[in-house]
Amino acid sequence: MLFVNSLQSTLFFVCICLFASIAYSAPIQDQEENLLDKRAFYPITGLKSSGTHQRLEIRELQKNTPQWNLYLLALNRFKGMSQTDKLSYYQISGIHGRPFVAWDGVALQHGGGYCTHDIVLFPTWHRPYLALYEQVLYGIVQQVASEMTAQKATYVAAAKTFRAPYWDWAAPRQNGQVYPSIFKGTVRNGVSYITINLPTGPKEIRNPLYAYTFHSLSASDLPNTPFNVLPTTLRYPTSKAQGATSRNDAVAAQMLQSQPSYSQRFMNLLQVYNKFEHFGNEGWVPNQSGSYDSLESLHDQIHGLVGNGGHMFIIDYAAFDPIFWLHHTNVDRLFAIWQAIYPNSWMPATNKINSGTAVLSAGQNVDQTTPLKPFHSDAAGNFWTSQSSRYTTSFGYTYPETTNASPASAKKAVNALYGPTSGKTLSKRKRTTPSASAVSAVSAASGAAASASQSAFAGAIAAGLNPEVASAVAANATAASPTAFPHASGTGSVTPEIYKEWITNIRVAKNALDEAFFIHIFLGDFNPDPACWSFEPNLVGTHAVFTPFTNASAALTADRIIVTGTIPLTRTLNAQAEQGLVDTDDEAQVEAYMRRNLHWRVTRMDDTKVPRAEVPELKISVVSCDVTPAEADDQFPTWGEFVVHTGITEGRPAGLCAGEDT
Repeated sequence: MLFVNSLQSTLFFVCICLFASIAYSAPIQDQEENLLDKRAFYPITGLKSSGTHQRLEIRELQKNTPQWNLYLLALNRFKGMSQTDKLSYYQISGIHGRPFVAWDGVALQHGGGYCTHDIVLFPTWHRPYLALYEQVLYGIVQQVASEMTAQKATYVAAAKTFRAPYWDWAAPRQNGQVYPSIFKGTVRNGVSYITINLPTGPKEIRNPLYAYTFHSLSASDLPNTPFNVLPTTLRYPTSKAQGATSRNDAVAAQMLQSQPSYSQRFMNLLQVYNKFEHFGNEGWVPNQSGSYDSLESLHDQIHGLVGNGGHMFIIDYAAFDPIFWLHHTNVDRLFAIWQAIYPNSWMPATNKINSGTAVLSAGQNVDQTTPLKPFHSDAAGNFWTSQSSRYTTSFGYTYPETTNASPASAKKAVNALYGPTSGKTLSKRKRTTPSASAVSAVSAASGAAASASQSAFAGAIAAGLNPEVASAVAANATAASPTAFPHASGTGSVTPEIYKEWITNIRVAKNALDEAFFIHIFLGDFNPDPACWSFEPNLVGTHAVFTPFTNASAALTADRIIVTGTIPLTRTLNAQAEQGLVDTDDEAQVEAYMRRNLHWRVTRMDDTKVPRAEVPELKISVVSCDVTPAEADDQFPTWGEFVVHTGITEGRPAGLCAGEDT
């Protein structure tokens, strides 16, 4: 018995010594991290437990006062969480790129962030990423609702059906705007404020949609100039210095000027691209001239027009900007609409990727079962895959156009919201007498034209443009929305007639300039000052190439990553045909006209011009396609074969020549 007691005492003493040794040899912080690593993984379950509810466009959410208030208050609280918290806004945003650290115990195998760009997993990887953001935000919304002192029951009920909103940048202009004024708010001393109407009365709060303020800014986490000295996220910054500010008015003007191109791209993707591998990502597929666009490439254009040298235009830093989440939720919505229209089109069995990530190696094959790291589907450590995240209802949400949708109903919803594509020259259409409601709508629209024009003029001036160019931008703000053309059938219908769509195809090395950059397409003369190019009256559209700051992931392959995009030309050609400049029914005349008047230029993020011939792999080409308009509101137009017109670009810097790969 004495031996046993002595042995127990000895063992107890040894344990105490070991514990003391561990305690003194490792800092408390390290011990806490070790304990954290042993906990269960954070499961992204979605919000199915509260039912399946619609994500709403942000201006629609704004009409629901309780949910709008909860959203803004919760987002402010979310952004204020400690940056050391795994579920903080900072760390969740950091999954996309910087600071290139492991999240939820998923080790980084290579340099760079987890996000998948230029590969087939682009649309599916971002779905559980958005679900993670929504899940955490939803939890905070519940907390805020439970703390309400007036109309608590109303707010608690509103909180239960809350889902993260999206920004529909392709929608017809509202009050002459594409870029909602709420993204700017009222700015005083560099801080944006917004007023919400609480049950207790109006209250001014900091505007959570304006920027994210780092607390604190870590130069080791965010090492690249100028982001290592900028205390808040910026859009179209005034400079690269520490005191730089956002130019939201200039962003609004720039978005307005390019809206015809990205709205048309939105519709073209839904109408033409019926294969998942072509629709989803921007990697070049040689000699497929009708497959140059993609969801990812269109998404890049918005990143560029909003960021323009700021955080949103760099893959490593984009997710810190609050507008990232609104933009990407709309990208997910476009993906969901496309899925509703083409329910049987899905990821091919084998997909070799050319660009690596923190957890994927260039050259490996991926498929629908590839883990979408670092997103765990349960606490045991299993991951979401493209297959398990295929349907939005798996996460407890839908969109207005996809709720119980069939291919026909989804097409009808899209046609009703966006109208038909560019179509035949309006002056050549056979139109019936406008209805009284149509006349009323035109009258109402004209009432907003003056304020829209003034806003656009102010934005252009804020961007540093001269009054003459600013006036041209303002004039564009009062132009008809690019989707405001009559349908090919129904009340006020026209006789279906084959017309020709014209499109500029763009391909270039993604890392051509080792930073993000712009490609501007003009049809007509333009100002020689590169700072004016995104606002030029004859600009058809500005395409953006969205890249990381460092090329850590892409460096995993010896080959350049070639990406593609498009800028549709038909609407601009039709407008110039109405001015008598060209006859769009004469193909030879159109070719000759574009040979003289189609121009393309390249600029860096700071508006520095780059000679076209010095941009690696840059090739500009023009294609056309005969299109038969739809005969019903639940149908899409029928597109024929694409034809390449090398006569327009041959012999010009970075222009496609006969015999070259398309």
